[in-house]
Amino acid sequence: MITKQQAINAPYSTMKKLAMAMYDEYCAEVGGKAYDGRPLPTAKEFFADATKDKQAHGWMAAASKALELILY
Repeated sequence: MITKQQAINAPYSTMKKLAMAMYDEYCAEVGGKAYDGRPLPTAKEFFADATKDKQAHGWMAAASKALELILY
């Protein structure tokens, strides 16, 4: 079992993979559309888009917290 500190300090690539999976699940749950009906980008597009850095960091923070909650 990993410690809470290890979960918090998980490699960036692990957090990004989890964040992208969570984003994909979110997109699927909302039918792939934004609030205004426009299609949501794929996770790969979303996380690569510099104009979405703030939102991508939000997904990374959510992934980190999810891992922490699952393990503890």
